[in-house]
Amino acid sequence: MIYLIGGPMRSGKSTLAHKISKRLSCPEISVDWLRSVVLPYLYDKDKVVIENILFPGEGTSKESPNSDEAGILWPAVNSFIEDRGRWRSDFVLDGIHLLPKYLTRIGEKQKQNVRVIILVKTSPEKVLEGFNQVRIRQNDWLLKKHWDDKEYLKQAAHDIATRGRYFESEAVKYGFQVVNTEDDFEAKLNAIADRIYAEKQALKAKERQARIIHSS
Repeated sequence: MIYLIGGPMRSGKSTLAHKISKRLSCPEISVDWLRSVVLPYLYDKDKVVIENILFPGEGTSKESPNSDEAGILWPAVNSFIEDRGRWRSDFVLDGIHLLPKYLTRIGEKQKQNVRVIILVKTSPEKVLEGFNQVRIRQNDWLLKKHWDDKEYLKQAAHDIATRGRYFESEAVKYGFQVVNTEDDFEAKLNAIADRIYAEKQALKAKERQARIIHSS
């Protein structure tokens, strides 16, 4: 099974990916890693700021009016997913580039092997409150650099919530599971990972039973 985890920054994508990877003992891969491989081969006009990928018209130019980093990277991401046959185990792929509109393009043969989870936070106040709950700020690039700039953090919280609402509406539009993580963050992520682990164990038990019946 391929687990695709999308959503805006700070929604819990990497945290959930790590939890699932640990529970299933499978690889955890970030789209940012794929991005670092693909980006050097792009034309300069196609290199757009990641914060602008969700809003048509932003981060564009006359030379490249339809710049969309998620769209530019999608062929590489999709090829990675379509190569499922080369993977002997499950794996988890997470990233802001996993927009619902592109996830609908996954081939029919792979859809049965793919599970999409979209994580969001939609309240600026809740996001800002979450900044104060981060225990080790020196390991958090946003808070480490801007902790004393309250106006910056307020704007960042607004932007995260705006992108969260975008992801939420798109997930609902295309029929993908969406989870709001602004409340009970840890508990909700643990519940998702536990449910996936339980489903995996049930599937393994079913497969073992089928093998026993087949061999008898």
